Order: sequence, then structure tokens, then C-alpha cells
Amino acid sequence: MKKKYFLCALCTMAFGLMQAQTYFADGGITYEVISSVGLTAKVAVNQSLTGSVTIPSPVSDGTSSYTVTSVKAYAFSGSSITSIVLPSSVTSIESDAFANCMSLTSAALGAGVTSIGNAAFFKTGLTSILIPNSVTSIGSQAFFENENLTTVTMGNSVISIGTNAFAQAEGATSSISSIILPNTLLVIPNDAFANNTLLNSVTIGSAVTSIGSSAFFKTGLTSVSIPNSVTSIGSQAFFENLNLTSVTLGNSVSSIGIKAFAQPIDATSSISSISFPNSLLTIADDAFASNSLLATISFGNSITTIGNSAFYKTNLANITLPNSVTSIGNLTFFANVNLTTVTMGNSVSSIGSQAFAYCNPLNSFSITTTTPPSVTANTFEGLTLSNITLSAPSGTGYSTTAVWKDFHISGTLNVIDRELNNVVRVYPNPVSDYLNIVLPSQYQLNSASIFNIKGEHVIDTINDTINIESLSSGIYYILISTNKGEISKKFVKK
Repeated sequence: MKKKYFLCALCTMAFGLMQAQTYFADGGITYEVISSVGLTAKVAVNQSLTGSVTIPSPVSDGTSSYTVTSVKAYAFSGSSITSIVLPSSVTSIESDAFANCMSLTSAALGAGVTSIGNAAFFKTGLTSILIPNSVTSIGSQAFFENENLTTVTMGNSVISIGTNAFAQAEGATSSISSIILPNTLLVIPNDAFANNTLLNSVTIGSAVTSIGSSAFFKTGLTSVSIPNSVTSIGSQAFFENLNLTSVTLGNSVSSIGIKAFAQPIDATSSISSISFPNSLLTIADDAFASNSLLATISFGNSITTIGNSAFYKTNLANITLPNSVTSIGNLTFFANVNLTTVTMGNSVSSIGSQAFAYCNPLNSFSITTTTPPSVTANTFEGLTLSNITLSAPSGTGYSTTAVWKDFHISGTLNVIDRELNNVVRVYPNPVSDYLNIVLPSQYQLNSASIFNIKGEHVIDTINDTINIESLSSGIYYILISTNKGEISKKFVKK
């Protein structure tokens, strides 16, 4: 028994000696042994250091030399160091290593660093940072709230960036001015560059597949090009980018999140036009709301759902929706005060409350679905429906369906036949004197009637050349009756 106790005591003493050898100092800097076999060490907690710090490698405990491979979590956190130089042997900077080092204005990361941990440089005084080509990952909040950070040069191997990695605090007066994201980066996460109000240029690498929520919230971007690799754009991704006037979407985007490109209600600048790729399936609520200068949209051929307020108070004059669209949300096109023409495909089944409310001077609404879409009593609130010409398939129930029946529909201006629409034409348009009707040889003109924008009859004729010199300038509709059916065409009198 005494021998057993003696051996245990020896083991305890040996373990204590090993523990005593875990930390050592060299040149006034404390290190922690990682491996006494591989002779590797990390920079330990040195929060009392001040001024400029250079980490050498190798370092010695007086007996052995150790290669420095990492900087420990919280190693310099809250210290008053002003600069740091890391050797190329360092491969990782752990979480919070330099957090709250407000006096730290310069950091030279060694050429061997592969990972920068969460909050590693949270709230420092850095003005610029060079991320070496060796780095593959940058953690969440790694450079969060670096209020003096204006220049970031990112190496060509970064695969992942954490949330809030380069974000600024709300109200920050300084920020990064430009950023080039490498072709190795796969995801731009939530809030990655949020509140960088002076960020006016970003180049997104060709491998990025998703842009997270609020990734570029409240930046100073004037234009952005989304590469073909991107499939999703998150909620508020580019929300309140007050200077953003140009957006180019790649050909793989399938979803655009809530308020992704929205502006605040009083914004004076906005995107002017947008073209959606055929890959796009959904446009979420408020996606482009309050882009008051957005005048032109080209919808792809795959969109099924357009969310609530998606184009609230934009500046659209004409809307043409593809056959793929099945539902339009509440307030979707609310107060597009220059909207005159809406053309819908054959799949729309529902149009939400106030979807087209206060869209003056809307005068033409065409739809090819045979079943009238469900609407509410205020879908077209603020509009005089009897002044709007509804074109819909003949023999359907629009004339007896609530709300739809209040449009200008009779046996005249609401009848549309797709074949006729493709083969019958009128020219010139705009026209100042004589309007010509052109029919294929197998068609015979029975009559033609012209209506003004109020739906009032102004001319009846059986001729294919019509003198309209007496008409006032404005928008008119001509109902052309043939041996194969009727078709309505719009023209402008100069």
C-alpha cells in the first residue's frame, strides 16, 4: 500500500511540474505551450502590454524553442497596444484576441494565418487591414464596430465571412469605402457590411450563392451587380441604400427577400429600372417599396408570387406580368401615380387589398385568365373604374362579377382575342391625321369604333383608313370588328 501511495504522489508532482511549464515568458510576452512534443506555442493573455508589439517566432522558454502558431482568445483584449505584427507561423487568431483594443491602429497579419476568430478585432482603432491570401475564414463580428476602418483588402482565398464581420454601429460616421470580395467566397452572411454608410463600391465574387439579410443595410452603394452564381437575396439585403440607382441581377436569382431593395418613405433617390431573370420565382413583401424613381420593370417568365407592397409607391407607367404569376399581394402597386396600363397573364387567381389603389391615371387593364381573379372592394380604391377599359376573354364572367363589372366593359372595349391581337394592327401610332387598319387577307373589316379615354364613342366607320384630325390630343381605343371576331387597340392622337 505504501508503494502505491508513493507512486501516486510522484505522479501528482510530475503533473504539477508539467502544469508549471505550460506558460513561459520571452521578451516580456507570455506564451502558452500547445505541444511539448511538436514544440508549438500560442500567444497567451497579455492584457497589460502597451505600445507596439511584435511577436517573434520561434520563442524560447530557456530550454526549448517553440513555433508560435496562434494567438489565444482574449490575448490582448482591452489592452493599450497600438500596433501588432504577427509572424508567418501563426495560423489562427482566436476569438476576441484583440477585442476592445481602442488604441490599436495597425495590424500586420502574417502570411500563414488561415482563420480570424469571432470578434477577433471587435472595436479596435484600426484604419486599414490587409487580409492575407492564406486566410480562408473570418468569424462573426471579426471587425465589428471598427469606426475608423476605411480600407479592407481581402485575400483571394476567403471562403466564409461571419455575420456582422465588417459591420458598423448604427449612426457611425466613418466606414469602409470599397470592397472586393474574392471568387472563393460562397456566402455573404447577415449584416456583413451593415451601416457602412460610405461604402460606395462592392465587387461580389463569382462563387457567391446567397446574400444574407441586411448584408449591405444602409451602405452608400450607388450600383450593384449580382453575379450569376447568386440564387437568393435576403431580407433588407440592400435596404435604405439611399444612393443606389442601378441594380443588375444575375440569371440564377430565384428569391428576393422582404425589403431587399426598399427605400425609406421619404427617399429622394432610387433604382430607376430593374430586369428580373427567368429564374426568379418570388418577390417578397416590400422588396422594392418606395423606390420613387423606379419607372421600368421587366418581369421574368417564372414569377409566381408578388408580395405585399412589393412595388409600393414606385413610379411605374406600364406593368406587364407573365402568365406564371398566380397571386398579387396587398398594396403591391399602391400609389404608382403614373401608372396607365396593366397587362396580366392567364394564371392570376387573386389580387390583394389596395393592390392598385390610387394608381391614377390608370386607364387600361388587360387580363387573359378566363376566371375573374378574386379581389376586394378596395383593390382599386381611389379609382373611377368606369373610366378604365377592361380587356378580358370573351364569354367570361367579368361583367357579372363584383368590382370587375364596374370597369368599362360591354360588348366593346373589353373583348380580346389573342389571335386577333397578334394579326390585326393599326398605324401610325402615335398618329396626327389618318389612322390605318391592317388585316390579313382572310379577314374582312365589318366596322370600327373609336372611344376616348372616358369610354365615350367618338367615331364609327366601315373604312380601314380613318380621318381623326378632328380629335383632341390624347389616348384613344379603336374597336375593330371583323368576320373572325373583335379586337381593341390603343393609339395616341398627337
